[in-house]
Amino acid sequence: MNYILGASGLIGSAIAAQFDSDKCKIIPRSKYETWGDSDEIEFFLKFNSVSDADTFFVCSGVTDPKCKPDKLTLINSEIPLKIISKMKVFEANVVTFGSILENSKLENPYIRSKKEFLKKAFEDNYYQKHLHFQLHTVYGLLPPKNHMLLGHFLESIKQRTTLEMTSGRQYREYWHSLDVAKFIFSRNWKNENESLIQVCSGQPIQIACLANLVFEHFSVVELLKLGAIPDDPREMYNKAMFLDSYHGRVFMRDPVEGVIDYLSKFV
Repeated sequence: MNYILGASGLIGSAIAAQFDSDKCKIIPRSKYETWGDSDEIEFFLKFNSVSDADTFFVCSGVTDPKCKPDKLTLINSEIPLKIISKMKVFEANVVTFGSILENSKLENPYIRSKKEFLKKAFEDNYYQKHLHFQLHTVYGLLPPKNHMLLGHFLESIKQRTTLEMTSGRQYREYWHSLDVAKFIFSRNWKNENESLIQVCSGQPIQIACLANLVFEHFSVVELLKLGAIPDDPREMYNKAMFLDSYHGRVFMRDPVEGVIDYLSKFV
């Protein structure tokens, strides 16, 4: 059986879409939020007779850096770590998701919570049946969150309000969530002895380029104010972190066309 935490989010909904309903069980947030208590996890695993043939997809996550630190830590780090710890006993598979920025010098409450999880999972709590996928920016299926860049794009375009940004020189890849799921299920990673996998196309785009093309498409380029906010010196202004190890470009739709098509559904 495949168990999915966070099935209402971008990644969780895309993962759930890969399975027939009888091959997948959705665990609601109201249930897994109590799993800060290890006994709650163990009760669930025993009640469902979890075995080494089962897989837990931990897609839950809090991305808003303004969220309370204790909630960020609980959802992004503590609960996934406790799940991994319990899976060692039941020998089930665990798949977790994080950010490519876990490898960068950037620091905000969200990134710190993910870096904390990564360090503890692979240094203090390593489990050979745990896969961790590091993702770039993901969109699709659901409206963009207000605190995300695409959410800022959408608000500016819809409301015809000015969007002040940094220079936009930093690089990002933009992946549709269904393409991420397609990439994840394209190979048997465990047979290849992989544990930490970067989902990359090797073809990042500068934020300024993406922003200009999107705002030009919607004929509101005058609303875009690049350079109005100072740059963060810790940002990624080169392509060094964007590996092409798995030739993910095979699975990734064009980022500009994909983002424009996506935003068009909500404008």
